[in-house]
Amino acid sequence: MELLGQLRWLRIVLASVGAWFGAFVAISAVVAVYAVRLGFEARGAPDQEKITAFAQSIGPWMGPLCAVLFVFGLGLLVARVPLHRLAHGVALGAVTSALELLASALFGGVGLGTLTTIAGYLAGGSLAGWLMSLRSEG
Repeated sequence: MELLGQLRWLRIVLASVGAWFGAFVAISAVVAVYAVRLGFEARGAPDQEKITAFAQSIGPWMGPLCAVLFVFGLGLLVARVPLHRLAHGVALGAVTSALELLASALFGGVGLGTLTTIAGYLAGGSLAGWLMSLRSEG
């Protein structure tokens, strides 16, 4: 229990929320680029139905993928502490997983996709913490 008190929780929570927002911004940017491309092709206003269909087709897989990559990347930053690097990475994965589980339970239901995403968060955070722990602690 002493270990939990030594973790930098503000850094962990901010990184967790940042991973979520980062994934949202990444998806939004991809959809925006697609919409601009459609606009250039049409030489005018892009077809909203195509944009919606594109967003709905990439969202279910790109959102979790981007979030896991953001958890990993931010996990490398979170775990840049003198001690307990692996624990910081695992905690980041756990906090992000808890947010995902809460959001899914409130807004969409928990299914296989949610559980797979949670496993990705835990793996991304843990891998980042482990990689940082290979550096000498102290």
